[in-house]
Amino acid sequence: MELYEARIASLQRVVSMTVIFHQLARKVESFFGAISFGWWGYRIDRTHSILRVATTASPTSGAHVRKQMEVLKLMTNMNRAANVIAHAWKRYEGEKIRQILLTTKKLNNSNPDLRVIWAKEEAQMDTSSASC
Repeated sequence: MELYEARIASLQRVVSMTVIFHQLARKVESFFGAISFGWWGYRIDRTHSILRVATTASPTSGAHVRKQMEVLKLMTNMNRAANVIAHAWKRYEGEKIRQILLTTKKLNNSNPDLRVIWAKEEAQMDTSSASC
């Protein structure tokens, strides 16, 4: 694709621009000769003014777009992996906190008021771990 963009496509663009500007110069040559009855006319093959137009072949080549798509795919995969790791870490931390709470519950199981609080906390933990 890079070879095509560098050689064949650029040659096609140069030839097409040359043809377009040659046709434009022909029309100007015949126009001035016609409106001035030959006084202002000139021959296009004898003029020394060289027409140069700064053109850009293409803002981006197909090969560059393909490489950019590969980079975007890699970045997407890296972001997805980071999200999976972050989710797993949060789940691990939640399980660690749950273990601490269960240990504390066993120590403080003698108080009836704490039993109600621990039951609510445990129910809430079970629903949150089921959603993960």
